[in-house]
Amino acid sequence: MPAAAYIALVERLVAVKRDPYADTFADTLDDPALRSADFGEYGLVAFYVDNGERRVTVYNVTWTG
Repeated sequence: MPAAAYIALVERLVAVKRDPYADTFADTLDDPALRSADFGEYGLVAFYVDNGERRVTVYNVTWTG
């Protein structure tokens, strides 16, 4: 992964840590805790929000390069 893509991913994850529901979208209507967000033009990161544990778990990163 090029440095620019990595930086964009890290910046997106920092924003997700602050508010996992802002500027992200639900992957399924069945479970709104399964979410995704783009990291610029570089790709998509998918994650699970566990509000009880105050934890975000990344389970997939798709890089377009």
